[in-house]
Amino acid sequence: MKKNLNTSVIVLFTVFIFLIQSGNEALLAKWRITGDSMGEGVPVFIAKTESKDKSLTFEIAYNTGEPFPAIDIISTGILKFKMKSNNTHDKAVIIFPSLKEYQLDASPSNERIYSLDIKRKEFESLISDFKREKQFTLSIISDDNKSIIIDRKEFDLENAYNAVQDAIHKHDTAMLNEVDFIFPDSGKRILNKDEIQYLTTLSKKRIQVARNEIFARHGFIFTTKDMRDHFSKKKWYKPVKKTVNLSDVEKKNIELIKSAEK
Repeated sequence: MKKNLNTSVIVLFTVFIFLIQSGNEALLAKWRITGDSMGEGVPVFIAKTESKDKSLTFEIAYNTGEPFPAIDIISTGILKFKMKSNNTHDKAVIIFPSLKEYQLDASPSNERIYSLDIKRKEFESLISDFKREKQFTLSIISDDNKSIIIDRKEFDLENAYNAVQDAIHKHDTAMLNEVDFIFPDSGKRILNKDEIQYLTTLSKKRIQVARNEIFARHGFIFTTKDMRDHFSKKKWYKPVKKTVNLSDVEKKNIELIKSAEK
């Protein structure tokens, strides 16, 4: 009887340890948000996850000092990367189960971090695929195509899209609190269509603020809570008018921004 009892305890303990390990692996596999800071206290918001074998971390970092996110591949253990000269780039290959593929320039920032070079449209497409797909594999191939530096590491995409959106929201909130204007001179010059279009790819909130800051400069009293809350934090904003007179330049900029918002 005693022997059976001891055996049962061992079995239960083994199952308990297995469940804890499984839970930890599931936790590590899920995307999550972390906060950090760069020099001079610049806040950074990072959407991240570990590879299934836990050897790498895939990070999408938004910092308020930059308009566009950075993507880094970070070694979590003994794996070290060889530094490259400035004019050479390895190739990162991201492949989804649907066989959609991205090939991006990749350079080691140091012995533990690879930074991926991704264009705006590629990034938008990648994040859209995060929403549709369940996982992806990542490989890094040397610039001379003779060696595989990282070989088909698997990353789960559970909660990835939501994590990225959360990082964008936190980044937007911090950035909008930090700056007085999106376009400081939108009352003096006609904005370029490209700079407006670029802004729309970052977030809806920024383009809304860019349009409404033109009215806010004249002391317009906002009726919507989000705009009222945003501009009430700005020392320069004095809400005194329900109607305002805009210049031809301001009218044209509002027209351009509204067109981009559609």
